[in-house]
Amino acid sequence: MIEEYLQKLQQTLLANHYDDVENAMDYIMECIEDKKEEGCSEQEILDAFGTVEAMASSITGKQVKPATTSYSIKHIITALTNTDLEISESDCFNVEVNYPDNGNYDVHEEGDTLYIKEKKNGRSIFSFSRKIIISLPKDYPLSTLKITAATSDTLLYHIFVSDVQVQADCGDLHMEDCFLSHVDITAKSGDLEIEKGSLEQGTLHTASGDIHIEDCSLGIVSITTASGDVSIEESDLSHLDISTNSGDAELDLPCEEEQYTIHKNYETTGTGSKQITIKTKSGDIDIDFAC
Repeated sequence: MIEEYLQKLQQTLLANHYDDVENAMDYIMECIEDKKEEGCSEQEILDAFGTVEAMASSITGKQVKPATTSYSIKHIITALTNTDLEISESDCFNVEVNYPDNGNYDVHEEGDTLYIKEKKNGRSIFSFSRKIIISLPKDYPLSTLKITAATSDTLLYHIFVSDVQVQADCGDLHMEDCFLSHVDITAKSGDLEIEKGSLEQGTLHTASGDIHIEDCSLGIVSITTASGDVSIEESDLSHLDISTNSGDAELDLPCEEEQYTIHKNYETTGTGSKQITIKTKSGDIDIDFAC
């Protein structure tokens, strides 16, 4: 109970642009320890503190708004440099910042859009891990998810999004059990991994990062990479284009070969309804069928 209270209090202070969140949270935790030593139960401590909004108002000296307005957010836009991002399913809408210097982040809402921005670009001399966790209610539909990342990794787990846009440098991107209508992902050296879920339409591009797709339902998807390898396993597909320079392409397909039409470096085999086009300059191409 207390852990959840502290988490909501921290996010409320951040959402209301309080400048000294770290010291305020340290003070509250000291108060909790003092009350525990006095023999108070968690419920008694929370009753004494009052609501999260009341405590936040007492700390800031002004009336505060809740950290987020549940079920009103349709768009999420993030710009992070060294902070990892996780967006996953939970019981409620929440934003959690796991880093001592919470003032390094601008977290605010404008209408139906949630903005999260990392203010400082430089790395800390301390070995603190940095992570922002956005929790969405079960089956919560997002219209837009726009992510800009430098060295930070991104994890998306069981989310429903109409339009996903990602610009990444060397950070990795992992998507699992996500249901996406359209994606546009560009990465430099970071790897891209998609497991389970579905992707109706999209473009995936990396410079040297590898792309791995497993157990997914794919619609019309275009994949391009310079030196990165492409591997697709046990994924149903409709129309797939793969283009590499020196990267290898390896496909392990779940259906019979007769179901595919395969264009491989200008050589066509098959007459099936499932279309695959693979072009590579110096990379190897390996296609296997389960049946």
